[in-house]
Parts: sequence; C-alpha cells; structure tokens
Amino acid sequence: NFGELFAITLGLIGSYYGLPIGLLAIHILLIDLLGEIMPLMALTWDSPTSDVMTERPRDLSQHVLNTRVIADIAISGFFMGLAGYAGYLIFLKLSGQPFGSIDDKSLLYQEATTITYASIVFSQWWNVLGRRLGTQSIFNKYFFTNSKLWLSYAVTLPLIAAVMYLPLLQPYTKMTGLGLQGWLIVLAMSIGFMLI
Repeated sequence: NFGELFAITLGLIGSYYGLPIGLLAIHILLIDLLGEIMPLMALTWDSPTSDVMTERPRDLSQHVLNTRVIADIAISGFFMGLAGYAGYLIFLKLSGQPFGSIDDKSLLYQEATTITYASIVFSQWWNVLGRRLGTQSIFNKYFFTNSKLWLSYAVTLPLIAAVMYLPLLQPYTKMTGLGLQGWLIVLAMSIGFMLI
C-alpha cells in the first residue's frame, strides 16, 4: 500500500498550497478491495517459468523481505503514488481552475480524485504483471499463461466502473464517471508508471 501512502503524503504537501487531498479514505479501501484482491489472489495460480529450476535458491539466512526488496516495494509505491497524484494535478491544471479555489464538494474535485484512484489501480495492475517475471519484460510468451489473472482483471474492471459511474454508488464512493480527457490522463499515468 505504498502507492496510496505516497499519494496521501503528496496530497498533504499539496494541502499546504490550498489543494484538497487527492485520495480519500474510501478510495484507499476501494483500491484494496476492488483493484488489488482478485489479481493478487489470481497470482497463486501462476505457472512456474521454464527456468525456475536453474535459479539458485534463496539463502536461508536472508529474510524474504530483505532491505533490497523493501526498497524496491517502496520505490514502486512512490512512483504509483506519484502517477496518481500527477494525474490529479494535471487534470486540475487543464480545468483552468486556480488550485487554491477548488471546492472539495464540486464535480471537478470528484473527477480529479477519480483520476487519482484509477491511475493507482491501473499502475498496480501493471506492477502485478511486471513482478511476475522479475527483471524480464512483461511482454513475452509468459504474459497470457495465467488465465485466472486475466479473468480477475475482467471481473474487477466492471466493478471499478460501477463505483465510478453508478449514480447510486457515487455519493458513497465520492467518485464520478470520467470523460475521454480523464481516461487519457489515467492511461498516460499508469503507462508512465509501467515504463519506469
């Protein structure tokens, strides 16, 4: 959850300059419950790579979560949070509304926070795909081998859309449907994360 933590940290810095927070508590809950759980569970069905038996085993004296792994997770989380918060700022900048005058009850603010939410979710999806093979490119023959992972994305995507687009849920999720500009920002931020 480093991505959400860094988005909140950046939001707190932004609040010093008069911006409302870019990610709400309900969004963090929805990232965890809708965006992460099914894809992460589907990873348990990942088939081993062809070179798994040629890899040296981990040194038993080293913990699985060693300093290098924790630093890698924190750095990935930083860039996820940055992608979400950058999408938020870009959308607000393109709206022409001065940063200090953004009403946290306005539709503009809801759309901006929805962009933060979606950018983090899709960045996490890229992260899941990227972590499956370590340092190898995600675009190889192993890409489609876990059908349950792809099924989890197919099931999760309409649920994410529902919390954004269904008027019945919007008062609770504090989100709204995105237009073309919003989705282009989300795609740019999440693909930007993947390229880092």
